[in-house]
Amino acid sequence: MSRRSDEEGSEMAVCGSCGNRVSELARECARCRAPIAASPAPVAAAVPPPPSGRVTAPPPAPRPGTQPIDVAPFS
Repeated sequence: MSRRSDEEGSEMAVCGSCGNRVSELARECARCRAPIAASPAPVAAAVPPPPSGRVTAPPPAPRPGTQPIDVAPFS
């Protein structure tokens, strides 16, 4: 388990097994029942997944010997 302060300033522990936030006074996780260790290690920031939930491929590279066409918007 690791500990961090939440928005209200009270200490919260984060379960190392399931990521659930529990009170620092709790002895086990309410979700998965894993024991909470007293480790003062900071919580690493999680990287959120892309909005669509899947990874998209980069756009294809232009073919050699061709130039991209610059299209002006209609006025």
